[in-house]
Amino acid sequence: MGTILATKQDLEIQTLATKQDLAMLRQELSGVQRELSQEISAVQRELSQELAGVQRELKQEIDNRFTLVTHEIGTQTLRMTIRLGSMLFLGLGLTVAVLRLWSS
Repeated sequence: MGTILATKQDLEIQTLATKQDLAMLRQELSGVQRELSQEISAVQRELSQELAGVQRELKQEIDNRFTLVTHEIGTQTLRMTIRLGSMLFLGLGLTVAVLRLWSS
C-alpha cells in the first residue's frame, strides 16, 4: 500500500517541483515574448520604410503624370487658339470679299 498511495511529503515534493517547473516556464515564455516583440518591431520598421518608398514612388508618378497632362492642355490650348484665329481671319476675309462683290 505504501508504494501505491502518495504521502503528504510526496505531494509536497510534487507541488514544489510543479511550482519550479511553472517558474521556469514563465521565464522561458517571458524570453519568447521579448524576442517576439523585438521581431515584430523590426518587421514594423521594415514595413514603414518600404511603405515610405512606395509613397515616394507614387508621388513621383503622380507628379510626372500631372506635368504631362498640364503640357498636353497647354498644347491643346495653343492649337485651339491658332484654329480660332485662322477661322476669324478666313471669316473676315470672306466677309470683305463678299462686301466687295456686292458693292461692285
